[in-house]
Amino acid sequence: MDLLAIMSSSYSSLEGKVPIHRLLRTSLIIPSIRKYDIVHVQFTFPIGFLLALLNGLHGKPVIIHTHGDDVFVVPSAGIGFRRSTVGKPLTNISWRATSQIIAVCKRAREEIIKAAVSQNKINVLYNARASGLT
Repeated sequence: MDLLAIMSSSYSSLEGKVPIHRLLRTSLIIPSIRKYDIVHVQFTFPIGFLLALLNGLHGKPVIIHTHGDDVFVVPSAGIGFRRSTVGKPLTNISWRATSQIIAVCKRAREEIIKAAVSQNKINVLYNARASGLT
């Protein structure tokens, strides 16, 4: 089995904006996805959104691995893409369109379920530090 794991090249604050340039860059990898069996992406948006939504083009299962700030909203700290006008619907679409979701904790899993996502497609995989592993 060949697994393509895609990670964000750098973290940048979205501040309620849709980063079109990141969506376009993500679309460039779609032709190369065909040689892999599974696509594992880090973060719900933008890469998880685009690859899950365009599943019909590449035909591969997409696993979105959430990391917290793509699930939770902390307005006082300016954290959370879901706090923006477009953020909540775009993440909901991403989660519904993907094959599987990895949540970092049970609370994240519950938040994703609130977005009308089947609990059967969500798995909890704790971060090593949070689970006491080193």
